[in-house]
Amino acid sequence: MMLAKVYSSSLLGIDAYTVEVDLARGLPRFNIVGLPDVAVKEAKERVTSAIKNSQFDFPLRRITVNLAPADIKKEGKDVTVITWGRMVQRSMKVAQKLTDKDIDVETVDLRTLFPLDKECFLESVKKTGKAIVVHEACMRGGFGGEIVSIIVKEAFDYLDAPIERIAALNVPIPFSPGLERFVLPSEENIENVVLKLLGK
Repeated sequence: MMLAKVYSSSLLGIDAYTVEVDLARGLPRFNIVGLPDVAVKEAKERVTSAIKNSQFDFPLRRITVNLAPADIKKEGKDVTVITWGRMVQRSMKVAQKLTDKDIDVETVDLRTLFPLDKECFLESVKKTGKAIVVHEACMRGGFGGEIVSIIVKEAFDYLDAPIERIAALNVPIPFSPGLERFVLPSEENIENVVLKLLGK
């Protein structure tokens, strides 16, 4: 799997969003639904150039990405894991692994933070009664705090346990892959917090 980000902007005053798309196949032939085509065209061309110049091979299959709704990657009834970006894959691996232990984890991929589909994760938390927010930003100042505040404000009465957050350590993210693995949330961290929250 390849992970890359392209930042693009315009001096014309348009609102810009950072878009992270998990596409193992199909880059750069993807469409973003919900944004003006003219504003996105330059970004698509930059993505194409960046990938070609990096000498990556990819099939030219068309993929449409809808930014509006969050995606429930896995249905569950015991606990809700709310995540986005790189942490989605790690959370999904943990959810699949815990299925063998009869633990049913619902995994919500927010896809975008702005706009934020809060209805999706609020409904999930109301169903399970437990919430874990997983993100790769540092704990202090990370967007996970905003997710927690929304849950507390709008779904507090549905909670059966305190909300848990799993985030990177409060240090600059190191360049070295070995040190980065130490700083960022791991599958083991996520699994341990799920088990602790469920009292197992």
